[in-house]
Amino acid sequence: MTLADWIAMLPADEVDKGSRYLKQKLAEGADGYEREHRLELGGGQERWLMSRVHIERGPDGRWRIASGWEEG
Repeated sequence: MTLADWIAMLPADEVDKGSRYLKQKLAEGADGYEREHRLELGGGQERWLMSRVHIERGPDGRWRIASGWEEG
């Protein structure tokens, strides 16, 4: 799944929260993190997914790739 596909599944407020959280973790120098995301399935139903993100850094310490997966 691409990042665009993942973002398209999430409500706008979840995208905003996720973006802020990723920026926070990058600023902290974290190697990764876990976070829950809420999906709206329609008909008033929701589902929660846990995502795990691994942050890969280059030799200079700056992040290069953030990859993740979800469980739910």
